[in-house]
Amino acid sequence: MRLFNYLVFSLLLTDACAQLPDFSAALEQNQLPVVASELATLVANQVLTSQDAQQLLLFFEQGGSVQNLFQLQGLLQSDLSTIVNSCAFMFAPIPKPKNAHFSWSTTDLRYELQFNSPQFFKDAFGFALLRDTTHLGPAFACQQRLALTHQNWRFATQFAKDAGEPIWQQKPLVGIDFMSAYVAWDAPNSKIVLQKMIAGAYQVQWGQGLQLWSSRGLGKSIDLLQLAKNPLGIKPYQGRDEQRFLQGIAGSLRIADHEILYLASFKHTDFRPQLDTLQEEINFSYTSGLHRTPAEISKRKQGQEQLYGIGIRRKTNLWQYGTLLLYQQLRARSFSDTMIFNSLPKALSFWSVGAYAQATWRQFYFYTEWATVLSHETRFYNASAFNVAFVYYLARQLELGLHVRNYGPYYQAFYANPIGNSTKGANERGCIFQLKWQAQKALVVKMSMEYIEIPHLLNAQQLPRQSNETRILFQHQPSKKRNLTGQLSWRNSAFLTAQLRSSLAAQVKISDSETINAAAQLSTFIPSNNSSKNLELSWQHAPLSSPFRFEFIYGLYQVPPNAPMLYSYPYLLGFGSQTMLLSGIGSYINGAVKITFATDWQLGFMCGLKQILSSSKQQKIQCGLRLLKQF
Repeated sequence: MRLFNYLVFSLLLTDACAQLPDFSAALEQNQLPVVASELATLVANQVLTSQDAQQLLLFFEQGGSVQNLFQLQGLLQSDLSTIVNSCAFMFAPIPKPKNAHFSWSTTDLRYELQFNSPQFFKDAFGFALLRDTTHLGPAFACQQRLALTHQNWRFATQFAKDAGEPIWQQKPLVGIDFMSAYVAWDAPNSKIVLQKMIAGAYQVQWGQGLQLWSSRGLGKSIDLLQLAKNPLGIKPYQGRDEQRFLQGIAGSLRIADHEILYLASFKHTDFRPQLDTLQEEINFSYTSGLHRTPAEISKRKQGQEQLYGIGIRRKTNLWQYGTLLLYQQLRARSFSDTMIFNSLPKALSFWSVGAYAQATWRQFYFYTEWATVLSHETRFYNASAFNVAFVYYLARQLELGLHVRNYGPYYQAFYANPIGNSTKGANERGCIFQLKWQAQKALVVKMSMEYIEIPHLLNAQQLPRQSNETRILFQHQPSKKRNLTGQLSWRNSAFLTAQLRSSLAAQVKISDSETINAAAQLSTFIPSNNSSKNLELSWQHAPLSSPFRFEFIYGLYQVPPNAPMLYSYPYLLGFGSQTMLLSGIGSYINGAVKITFATDWQLGFMCGLKQILSSSKQQKIQCGLRLLKQF
């Protein structure tokens, strides 16, 4: 009970000063633990939404556990104010002590297979396999994962191929297109000096993503509190991204309330050489990881990448800070590529140093990060980058936020995910002003204004040198079962046509297991008045206590030529978010079924149908299968 009160009090102080909650709520006697067995009760008491419960259930099924309430900020989709209002009724269970003796009862073995069939094409002449003739491999995608947990040890491996890639690559390196593995050890308690050790594939999250953040994520948000990142340090990797991970050894030590992180990574990676002195992307070796065509295969694992780093940080419930020294090197394996690299003014072997801090003090919350490339050939200012943000709780219903960033023209990193205008990171300047107003108990209004400048391009016609964007969002939630969200944005630049975008989404929870969603998008180029439209409806049947769940999504779209592009991101049960580019005029249907058996088998089936409204009435069909077995 004392641990729970401490956690809740710390969370309320850190992330919710704007709401000025009643701390007496933390003294409730009927708290529920955030564990899989209590999710149905939390949903029934309207503490969690069904979407958040499903996301947590997937997290638990994959072996995760909620160690403290701070994790909810990253695990749940709800707004921070909703989490704060609910955390008085939840607590993070104390982790069970890990046994030091050998016992098979602590062993968990999991096997997962996911298979996506090739796309099929249907018209008046019947069905046909839709395959790009430039692709050298079969048109299906496949991924296999095997994970073993025993006491404090974790072992995992995976094999994967994308659609169009050969199952067995012949050159330049013979073998499976993508495979990864790791061995990880976690300390049984916080008193041991060596807290974590990983050998194999891993990811690193450090600071605010400016210097080293290997996992992907959104670059911006309309809420500065959600924009702030909570770095997790090092963690094992078994994801689908074939590029943004490290491979080698890493670990963390705990000495005098400080965490010391060390890492060493060596791997063969794809690369896309920059052919200009001043490019817009911070990430030097960013690639898609696809190896389908001869041109893509020729770049496969042609770069030798090395990273070595050591960092130190300290974290408390109200603040944290840290600094990192990092060495990064990339060189080509073939002579021709070496000639290309030698012609580049940017360094391919360099040291960088950075520091970050974030803290809460009274009505203020701030976070900042600074990093620089250590180079004698470039001015310190041009090789440095920084961002700083302040959130001020002016009143109970009003929050003000300001974020400023300046990424120098010669600043670069291999794995940065900074706050910026793109998820890749750009050598730009920017300023964001945000306002959050709790107009009524059930109505929140947010406004964001951003100014962006890319002053360092050699050719001003490559990208707009200046642009600005204004966004207004409102969220009306009269109850836990009804939610209405709308957003309006205006983007303008010197070289691109002004664009007006609007979206509206409504969610109605009919019962604990039935949820209906409706969403609409409209995007228009001004003054040509070329518009793109999208309407999407979904029905989710997901009772937590039932082994059978399904989801059904239906959408209509109209994206004529010379109109803004539209994307849809349906989240299918068991398969995650699916990115879908909409073009032309047509409709789409996505469905997913998830069945859990008493024998610890999970079976998932997904089917997608996209129809293009034309004289030929073309249709594209793709199916997916997911099997999961826990021993």
